[in-house]
Amino acid sequence: MNLRTLVWLAALTYTFVIGGGLLCYRLFVVYPPIAAATLEKHQNDIKAIQTTFSNEREALLRFNQDWAKWNDSYEFVARPNYNYIKLNIKSPSFLASNIDSVIFLTLQGKSSYFAEKINNQFITKNNTDDLNYDINNQLLLNQDKQFGLIRRNGKLAYFVSHHIQDSEQKLASNGVLIFIRQLTKDFIKRLNLISNVNFKLASYKHVSEPDLTPLSELTIHELSNKYSASLVNIKGQNIAQIEILYPDSSMPTPLDKTSIISILVLILLPITITLLLNHFFLLPIIGMFNQIGEMKKTGEVNLLAQKTNIVEIDGFLKTFNRLVEKINEQKEILIADSITDGLTQIYNRKYFDQTYDRVWRTTARNHNPIGIVMLDIDFFKNYNDYYGHLQGDEALKLIAKTLKQIDRRADSTLARYGGEEFVFIFQPKSTTQLENMLIKLVEAVRLLAIEHKESQTANIVTISCGACFIQQGGAWMKNNKEAALKCADDALYRAKANGRNQYYFQSFEIKDR
Repeated sequence: MNLRTLVWLAALTYTFVIGGGLLCYRLFVVYPPIAAATLEKHQNDIKAIQTTFSNEREALLRFNQDWAKWNDSYEFVARPNYNYIKLNIKSPSFLASNIDSVIFLTLQGKSSYFAEKINNQFITKNNTDDLNYDINNQLLLNQDKQFGLIRRNGKLAYFVSHHIQDSEQKLASNGVLIFIRQLTKDFIKRLNLISNVNFKLASYKHVSEPDLTPLSELTIHELSNKYSASLVNIKGQNIAQIEILYPDSSMPTPLDKTSIISILVLILLPITITLLLNHFFLLPIIGMFNQIGEMKKTGEVNLLAQKTNIVEIDGFLKTFNRLVEKINEQKEILIADSITDGLTQIYNRKYFDQTYDRVWRTTARNHNPIGIVMLDIDFFKNYNDYYGHLQGDEALKLIAKTLKQIDRRADSTLARYGGEEFVFIFQPKSTTQLENMLIKLVEAVRLLAIEHKESQTANIVTISCGACFIQQGGAWMKNNKEAALKCADDALYRAKANGRNQYYFQSFEIKDR
């Protein structure tokens, strides 16, 4: 597992643990009590509505009982007279009682007086047939106290009734007194204020859902923002449908806005931290590891180019780069030591072999000219025997330094070939250039005027040069590298045979090339 995977795995684990924990806490710890409390409030609201209906009915029943159990009402049924109606039913106090209809029935079920309030005045009516839909007259005549809901003039109303008796209630009943009061808009408003809900009468003429529970029996077990119930008449028939509504904003949800924001923040927090870690920490470290891995593959130790804003990482980079610089310095020293002759400080035989192979292939490919020069110090063994090896080493160093200064072009190479022998390769454009170079080489050593009493050529140190010249390279050069070197060595032999302290060159030719 790499570092980036580990960090992202930690972030995801944090997200799932904290986010999931908060989600579970909200769903299983916080939400159930809130939902239970809301359900209890809805139950209390429904009880308040039921109580309001009950109180409205009970108040109307008491009012009706006061009038039904009264000597004046008892006498009115026995002997109807207008004076009773004028003094009581049409009185300002009775008009203010919000009774919408008054009915006096005889024990035979016939109406002895029926009046409806119209424009705040009671108007006498003759027919009560429309009351038979929601009122059971037989029940009213047989039982004293009756009440229920009825549909009246397209509206919903309460009716209450009592048997008419004397004030002492000692005499037998001689009729039934019925009061009807409509459920007004003010009553609905009062319901909304008392229970703090949106109470609506959805239908006055029929019930769209016939299996609804009557309001008086309504209990709730599941939380909702809408509850429906029916209103029934005295016959037990559904005559209206009510709806109790709650705004969506008042309903608790398993995940409310605050919880969602909290969970998102907790989720975004590790992701944000991980992104910052990835940018400022992981990417630099991964970049460093990639660069180090590439160094391992190539075997080249290079400076790390990664740059961060973290002090510790930048400190590591600086330390590492200083170490790389020292390694490269040592590497350059080792490379220089490996290709440099320890005594003369010019290239050694190993470097020459590598360079000669490269130059040879380049010449074959580019068809360039090439000159290969072999140089040898004349009678150097005699010099060492006479002057000693230490003096001989000093002479070698001086000669090498001098030869190196003659030509410093990038395409030329001077190397110690072995003992007192040197080799020099360059790219003369013609034999004239080659010969001029050979003259310079021989003359430069003469001008050093190093004493050599044991030389059989002169009393100073001299060199002999042999050169091989190739006017134009080409594919024919393949497998002829050693032959060209031997050509230069043969030219050196001729220079020595001719008396030394001189040069000799020849062009390289092969048969059937």
